[in-house]
Amino acid sequence: MILLHLDSGLAMRGGQWQALRLAEGLVQAGHAVTFLARAGAACFDNAQRMGLDVKPLTPSAVYRMSRQSDLTHAHDAHSHTLAALLSGAPLVVSRRVGFPVRGGLSRWKYARARHFIAVSGSVKNVLMAAGVGPEKISVVYDGVPVLIPAAASERIVIPASQDPQKGSALALEAASLAGVSAQLSTDLERDLPGAGLFVYITHSEGLGSGILLAMSAGVPVVASNVGGRKIRPADRKHRPGNRRRHPASQRRSAFRRAPGGACPPIRCRALYDSRHGSRNHPRLRASPLMLEAALAGLFGLLIGSFLNVCIFRFPRDLSVVRPRSFCPECYQLTVDQAEAGQKSLKKEAQSDTIEDEVAPLDEEAAKAAAIAWYDNIPLLSFFLLKGRCRHCGKSIPARYPIVEALTAALFFSFVAALGPTLPAFKFCLLSALLVGMIFADLEELILPDEFTLGGVVAGLALSWAVPISDGTALILFSIGRWPYNVHVISLVDAVLGAAIPSGFLWLTGALYQKLRHKDGLGFGDVKMVAAVGAFVGLHYTLLTLIAGSLLGSVIGLIYILATRKDHTSYQLPFGTFLGVAAIGVSLFSQHVVAWYAKLF
Repeated sequence: MILLHLDSGLAMRGGQWQALRLAEGLVQAGHAVTFLARAGAACFDNAQRMGLDVKPLTPSAVYRMSRQSDLTHAHDAHSHTLAALLSGAPLVVSRRVGFPVRGGLSRWKYARARHFIAVSGSVKNVLMAAGVGPEKISVVYDGVPVLIPAAASERIVIPASQDPQKGSALALEAASLAGVSAQLSTDLERDLPGAGLFVYITHSEGLGSGILLAMSAGVPVVASNVGGRKIRPADRKHRPGNRRRHPASQRRSAFRRAPGGACPPIRCRALYDSRHGSRNHPRLRASPLMLEAALAGLFGLLIGSFLNVCIFRFPRDLSVVRPRSFCPECYQLTVDQAEAGQKSLKKEAQSDTIEDEVAPLDEEAAKAAAIAWYDNIPLLSFFLLKGRCRHCGKSIPARYPIVEALTAALFFSFVAALGPTLPAFKFCLLSALLVGMIFADLEELILPDEFTLGGVVAGLALSWAVPISDGTALILFSIGRWPYNVHVISLVDAVLGAAIPSGFLWLTGALYQKLRHKDGLGFGDVKMVAAVGAFVGLHYTLLTLIAGSLLGSVIGLIYILATRKDHTSYQLPFGTFLGVAAIGVSLFSQHVVAWYAKLF
């Protein structure tokens, strides 16, 4: 059998060693194996030293060599994406991490794989939760060479890593404060025999084969909770995480020197994975996340309140800074009273003269109509005031609490789904812009540039820090054989997502104007689509266009028929329907794409 293995890792971690040992074993079993790795990476160099047939990992190499192979095996997320897009052979994917599968392209590429190799039962459950059938998943645990134990010393071994998700620096600092020697190791197989303790701190890990190496060498392990490691090895007497029950732990910390300089008598293979030694309940992770999501919801209320100011003032070319929030009804009443006073003093004055004399009163009128802080608390003030202004008694538009509640709900949803991360911030910002555009277009048939063009700039800037998994740019770079990295690919995807759908929409409006000699589409809609594309990429912007057009057609037709308006002259707030569709795509696209992918 001809097998093609892909690994894009730069550093030499447990996953890379597993991939190389697998390839080596397959060669020994008589199979033809080609290994594609990044040129210059440690994995590439080690594959050469092991005598494997290794070549640089490029999109063109994946496309060409997969069509000469019986099977393609992707060992990490980036190579999985390349294989899903370009492979011509059946695809097998190894998954080592227990984090949830994200939406969008991730769901699509997981539907492309023929079979999955999960590193644990926990990871298998994550794949099944993402819609992968259990018949397509095999659980294969990590294997490590059995190290020969040596005489124990006081030396603490810490895996060396520059990854900010790894706690190498934190563990080294803790050892320094405890006054014990610690070694940052780049070769655990060499350094673990004879060590007194192996410290493994991480926020992001699949299984942690370094722990298995330490256990094979008879070295005690202190580790943080590891992402995919729901099933933890333990000795028979001491259960994982029960540090307080361990006799050595009741006397002293594992980091502190024992009397006489000996190492703490911690039993081999006991794994401590909780900061305070208590067992981690499987639902504990949800509590902090829900707290963060609730805080995001409260922040969303404040942003929603600010959006209400923007929705009212941007279409009127008013500053959102000065004057402070005021009641429009009280403001108009003050202005009317001022105009009536001017007319009584000068009855023959022209309207222009009156406007010139009244204009200086605008700021004073706004100050007179200013809303007190206790009447401006999001949602709460609306219900306490029973939906009416405290001074003039006029009804407060329902748009105010709706915008605040909707923004809070969206912020809560994105942070609950993605955690307090940059992707969550990105989608919270997008949702805030969309809410502003939805209601500005609904009320005034205007999409302010502050929302649309500002959204384009923000989307392009964030695409560098939060990659867009669209795949369009990757295909173009593969065809052109141009050098790339994930940031460049994401930025190009954002540019394509902003330019192509908005250009298509502008061309449609221009043709309509040419044929019918009247405007059929506002340019604000074009800029709004560009803003959405800069955030989510080409595929999801096209999905937004389709969903928004269908939604606008159905609801617009029902509204026109119900109100008996003239369909030839009625202006449909298309931006409102596009905004609703974009929010829906952001929230539910992963389910739609997963369902669609299962059809093929």
